[in-house]
Amino acid sequence: MDWCEDNDLDYVFGLSGNRILAAAVEDNADDIRTRRALKQMLVLRGYAQTDYAAKSWRAERRVCARIEATELGLDIRYV
Repeated sequence: MDWCEDNDLDYVFGLSGNRILAAAVEDNADDIRTRRALKQMLVLRGYAQTDYAAKSWRAERRVCARIEATELGLDIRYV
């Protein structure tokens, strides 16, 4: 990320989830999970974003989450 920013390049990286990111999008995830169940849908997807800074990062960055609720549970991917 630092190299891309130092060289004025746009980038997208997939990120591993963790408890901090999960907590940051929990309200959105709960809303999607609840709406899917109430409407008895097979799947419902939504998106959220938050600012996050891992300890090894030199700056805070925007992280986007794709939140997918299915009958099997919740799947959240971060970029």
